[in-house]
Amino acid sequence: MDDNPQEDVALDQQLNTRNANGGGNANGGVTGGVAGGCLSVYQGGFPSYDLLCHARVRGAMEVRRWVGDAAPEPAALRRLARGEIALPRDADVEVAAFRYLGRCCEDKLRGFATTVDEDARVRVGCGEEMHALAVRWRINQKKILADAIRFCNLYVRHLLQQMD
Repeated sequence: MDDNPQEDVALDQQLNTRNANGGGNANGGVTGGVAGGCLSVYQGGFPSYDLLCHARVRGAMEVRRWVGDAAPEPAALRRLARGEIALPRDADVEVAAFRYLGRCCEDKLRGFATTVDEDARVRVGCGEEMHALAVRWRINQKKILADAIRFCNLYVRHLLQQMD
């Protein structure tokens, strides 16, 4: 579990919440996501392809790169998600996308009732194997999210330095 490259953290709930509270698309779903797609971050903090597409759509919406400064229609978002149309990849769009992604990861991390340190103390005192495994899994989820936040912050900092 600790070094499983297939381990991931799903962010579907955080993306839907952010869309509902922060201006989502007209049909209320995940903007730019692929139905049934993988909206997760993997070990090392790297986003899945679908999550990266979603974040870039949100980034483009934040910097208002759409023709006429209007948000795209849901049909255009679906075409974008399928790769049928291209998204501008300006540095300001990337900065907005990775700031958004970092905020989603922070939201997910804040949703846990305990910290990694608290979980580590509980894990040491666990007598029951299933409970210890659950705590270990929870610690790993938090580490993946912390890595993703760190990755997003480093990438944003790099982009901002390149823009100067």
